[in-house]
Amino acid sequence: MKTTTTIDTADHSLQLAPNPTTDHIKIIYSYAGVTTVSVAIADFNGKILMTFDNVKSGDKISVANLSKGYYSLKITTPEGKVHVARQFGKL
Repeated sequence: MKTTTTIDTADHSLQLAPNPTTDHIKIIYSYAGVTTVSVAIADFNGKILMTFDNVKSGDKISVANLSKGYYSLKITTPEGKVHVARQFGKL
């Protein structure tokens, strides 16, 4: 069953969909005054496997080349604030 992972706090919102996925993750975020972010995908050992710059809310990023498993996604705003989303699964 595919779902959406959502993280909400007082100052931001972050959604990943679908989760789990087979080929892409759509990233929907809301950060005050932020129009683009950097995204890093890491394995559970913390090794950064993929990075994407200038990601806008609603963009899809390809994860088709990742092996099946679980990964974490880290978002960094232009001001350097780091937000880590919960894991997502790759089928």
